[in-house]
Amino acid sequence: MGFHARLLVVLVGCLTAASSQAQVGPGVGGDAMQQLATVGVARVKAGTWGVATTAGFGVLSPDADADSHQRFAGSLAGSLALMEGVAVGLRLDGRYDLHPDDAQGADDSLVGEPTLRVRLATPLSEAFHLGLDLSLMVPGKDAPSFSIGASRADARVLASYSSASGAGVTSQLGFRLDRSGEAAPNLATTRPGDRLSLGLNDFNAVLLGLGAWKRFDALELLTEITWNPWLGSGAPSALQSPLHLVAGARYLASDNFALELLVDGRLSQRPEPDGQKLATLDPTIAVQLGLRLFGGYAPPAVVTAEPAIEPEPVVEPEAPVATAATVRGRVLDKDGNPVAGAAITIVGDSYERSAQSAEDGAYEVTDVPLGPATLRITGRRLQPSEQPLEVVAAGVALNLQPELLPPQGVLRGLVRSFDGKPLAATITIDGTGQTLTADAKGEFEAALPPGDHEVRISIGGYGEQTRTVQIEDDGVTLLNVDLKKGRR
Repeated sequence: MGFHARLLVVLVGCLTAASSQAQVGPGVGGDAMQQLATVGVARVKAGTWGVATTAGFGVLSPDADADSHQRFAGSLAGSLALMEGVAVGLRLDGRYDLHPDDAQGADDSLVGEPTLRVRLATPLSEAFHLGLDLSLMVPGKDAPSFSIGASRADARVLASYSSASGAGVTSQLGFRLDRSGEAAPNLATTRPGDRLSLGLNDFNAVLLGLGAWKRFDALELLTEITWNPWLGSGAPSALQSPLHLVAGARYLASDNFALELLVDGRLSQRPEPDGQKLATLDPTIAVQLGLRLFGGYAPPAVVTAEPAIEPEPVVEPEAPVATAATVRGRVLDKDGNPVAGAAITIVGDSYERSAQSAEDGAYEVTDVPLGPATLRITGRRLQPSEQPLEVVAAGVALNLQPELLPPQGVLRGLVRSFDGKPLAATITIDGTGQTLTADAKGEFEAALPPGDHEVRISIGGYGEQTRTVQIEDDGVTLLNVDLKKGRR
């Protein structure tokens, strides 16, 4: 069994091993989005962002009789999820190649490539997601130049599955429209080493990829295999098309910072295009180091009941007996996200204790007398609720999950006649089923969902009016109406 095959067997075994307490989701890759090495993961959460920088070294062996070329590569990328399911990113790649001596002596090359990426993703279930990855690379003859007419456009369909154990798989199927060969210099006068390092193509390609990951606390192992068969007249064979096996690891040093190490091996043969056609020859083996900064990727907290605090044994008989304890926990929505600003009130026969949940949903009510009590929870957009509670000397650990109310605004108004007399008119709000009557001062108020509403104001002896109002979430809309005497 060859080296690459043995490496694949070892990594697949690691990725399918029994889980510990790993979290869900892969880390941020070189494109500053969730991905393995090059295969993306169909997950985009609103508000997430990433910054990635990479440095690498590779050795490129054209054939058995030729000296090796050395490649130093680096990249800088950034991404931002503009909304749920939509992210954009920009990546700048550069590489510096050192070529062995030819008839004209030693040679080197410098190449730069900017790439714009858009990723769309949607969940089909909690674990399975589909996505579409679009990218546009504009190569240049010399870094950091670029040529629009020599663009390379990729479109990939992504399918990803991730489990709560911290393991997952992802795949891609796509097509590459490649015009990068048009950025090539005059090949007749180009030195062999320079031609080898161009990284340009005159052939379109199918994009295939499959990868897997497994997280063990702060360590994430990953592996992927990609194959891009070239298409078109004179294209190299399928066995000469780029075929890569990548294995690596990421270490999450903190909630927003990770280190990455990847080893990339080319399994395909050397491409042999016809005539003056160009086809990329990637390094035979390459090692890449990366630094990743990111935010918003932490998975929701798992809602679990905290274990009750065991009371410490009383060492001295004269020690005072506890008469009060602390009630603590977290307030979470049905998806496990923290709810801040919720008011938690514990009421007993002759006391009342209160606290408010923090940004992470945590709350703590201290000095609560022992015995039976009632816990009440209220707050903005929360359905008021209460539940019985037994306060014990060891303390109480209790996570709360109140029902969230839909967003709403307020319509407030005044109805008068043209001579300023208040009218107890009838106000009908179409589409909501609400009908109310203004009071003796002509004033009225109604809670409505956000959006546009048709409001009809009528009273006997006055002409009816219909107004369109716009209600904003948590906003107050004022509507003052003057009715004219006459038929309705």
